[in-house]
Amino acid sequence: MRTVTRRQFLSTGAMGLLALKAQVIRPFAAAFDGPLAFQYWVLREPLGTDLDGTLKKMRGIGYDAIELCSPASYSRFVTFETTDPADLKRRVEDAGLRCSSSHFVGDEVLGDNVHSAIELAQTLGLKTIVISSANFNESEATLDQWKQFADEANASGEIVRDAGLQLGYHNHIIGPVIDGKPQYDHLMGLLDPELVKMQLQIAAIREGYDVVEYLRKYAGRFNSLHLSDFDPQTERGVPVGSGVVDWPGLFKAAQESEIDELGYIVEVGTEDVYEGVTESYEYLRQLKL
Repeated sequence: MRTVTRRQFLSTGAMGLLALKAQVIRPFAAAFDGPLAFQYWVLREPLGTDLDGTLKKMRGIGYDAIELCSPASYSRFVTFETTDPADLKRRVEDAGLRCSSSHFVGDEVLGDNVHSAIELAQTLGLKTIVISSANFNESEATLDQWKQFADEANASGEIVRDAGLQLGYHNHIIGPVIDGKPQYDHLMGLLDPELVKMQLQIAAIREGYDVVEYLRKYAGRFNSLHLSDFDPQTERGVPVGSGVVDWPGLFKAAQESEIDELGYIVEVGTEDVYEGVTESYEYLRQLKL
């Protein structure tokens, strides 16, 4: 199974990409049988209006867990049927699902706010607090901004660790290049690998970077992955298994890191919000590793 390298991705023409895609998504006979989670964000509309029904539907598809978005900070973006963390935890469990991580916006976790984030996480029964974004435009950030962010994240990570939890960071992009290397590589050198674990956004392949190679390059630094695929023909994210990601290679590389039990998290947005998560689940369940 061939990995999509950055050079291949950027230089291959349309016909070559179609051929590469055909190699990557050929059907397999055996199954990936690890627990699978889904991210709240892709189902935010039905979850905001019919929480119990949507959770039960996802459990019926076969998902084992949900990764939440913090009701304290994400309420500015989405509607929550309940923002009470104890009630939210109970309803997730009543649907037969588990939850070990949640996204928090940066300003909810950095500085003195980290103590409130820890309290919320403990009520939700989380293992990991994931910073979903920094407090600035990441695609235009300077190296000085990343240095300040890393200092604050490391400081919060120590407090989170002392509370018995793990701090994580979710990237949306790997580039752009700053001072000769992608910003993600700078950040990996700035963050303490014990205090801040990484949640790799597989959709970063859309930039032309080889996400499988990044898993290998920084083996041991990741504790979760956001799973989605990419179609270079439409330049859009697509369900897992219908794009150019080398999924067997990716899972093999992920074995070099201590991915959490519930750390394989599907995040695929489609017009029919259930289509992407259903197709992704079905593909992963028959994926030969």
